[in-house]
Amino acid sequence: MNEEFNEYDSFTVIRHPYSWVLSQYNYFKLYYPLPDTLDVFIHDESHPYHLKKYQSLNQLDYLSDDDTGELMVKRIFVFEKYSRVIKFVQSKLTRKIRSIPHIYKIDDILKEKNRDRSTLTSENKQALEHYFKDDISFYQRFSNSAEHENTN
Repeated sequence: MNEEFNEYDSFTVIRHPYSWVLSQYNYFKLYYPLPDTLDVFIHDESHPYHLKKYQSLNQLDYLSDDDTGELMVKRIFVFEKYSRVIKFVQSKLTRKIRSIPHIYKIDDILKEKNRDRSTLTSENKQALEHYFKDDISFYQRFSNSAEHENTN
């Protein structure tokens, strides 16, 4: 881990790439002329706003050092076990918290917008498994544990 970060007790929360893509699709629809359907977003590479155009969708890109590939956080939690994040943060604070507030509640905004509530088809999942192979493998490493302590 980069020495400048060693003094901090850093952590991140990762999501399963399926739910990550659904969330990103709905978020991007607020600001960009995305395809009307999730199927087109995932499969139609000729569309100017196809999924592959968003290189930054890979969560590992945000967590790894560009030069070494080394993780830049000490702890990794999974979104689907969010209560563990709250317990961790609470253990670092001197007062009790009930939840971690969201600064920007995308779900509140999406209720009023054209939110795609699609579920992923097997074809969608297969495409996402190809695009996000590393993220899926990364997620699976941590999804069965309470948290991951990065010992690098």
